[in-house]
Amino acid sequence: MTKKAKVATSKGRKALSPKGLWNKKSRFQTIELVEERGGLLLKLNGWPQVHSKEEAKYHENVATMPMMLAQKVDRCVILGGGDGLAARNILRFRDVKKLTQVELDPGVIKLCSEQPDFVRMNEDVFHNPRLELIVGDAIEWFLKAEGPFDVIINDIEVMFTKQPQKMTLERHFQLFEAMADKLAPGGVAVVTVPDDFDDSILQGFFEIYGDYLPYETRQAFMKSKNVFARARVLLATLFPYVMQWTIRFPVLGPHTTFYLSHRPMTRLRRSPNPPAKYIKDDMITRVLK
Repeated sequence: MTKKAKVATSKGRKALSPKGLWNKKSRFQTIELVEERGGLLLKLNGWPQVHSKEEAKYHENVATMPMMLAQKVDRCVILGGGDGLAARNILRFRDVKKLTQVELDPGVIKLCSEQPDFVRMNEDVFHNPRLELIVGDAIEWFLKAEGPFDVIINDIEVMFTKQPQKMTLERHFQLFEAMADKLAPGGVAVVTVPDDFDDSILQGFFEIYGDYLPYETRQAFMKSKNVFARARVLLATLFPYVMQWTIRFPVLGPHTTFYLSHRPMTRLRRSPNPPAKYIKDDMITRVLK
């Protein structure tokens, strides 16, 4: 059962050591914040998740771009994203009437709402009145939620986090079907795939559901040479319009973000405040394909 999150007030925050380190074990994972490569690095179970020198570009890629592409941004949802950085970027758009975020691990929220360096980085987003924060299983919540949503950010960590129930292929499929079903006609959904994504998930999808796919789709999947290409083939079976933006980060490595819609994504419709640093007017023709 989900519940509204409680976060510490400014008066209740405790200063950490000068190095700003954090190391705690939650019910789901080990959560660390360390100084590394000239910045702050958030790690879950030892795996890099956020680096302060890379996060601005990463979150423009993941959160700002879909907001600029969607026809409307009245109702938005983030699944996962407990660091608050995607929420920060979404709430830079004044048109957002409601942003719901569902995060599994209260331990991540505690770090990112209390540790002073991280609070500065996410602009104290967990105390923003336009954010509805829910602690619980994001997939379970989304499957029961009523759509439509104008923007859906799927930022669920499934490879390095102990999930409350086994992440079966069926559950993955249910999530993506629900995303397609609950996305508004002119809305944009986002899925990010790192280069070390577990390819067995995609191969398993194909083995189970491949016989139901058109011949051309099956051929395209089998000819695909990497996880990014295979992911695009499968996503296109649920979303008729798919674009992608790949960035190679020094610490986090290559990530490809897919933008998914039921209608063509032809232009950037709005800008955040402050303006985007890495997204330019010609992005659709220059980068997104």
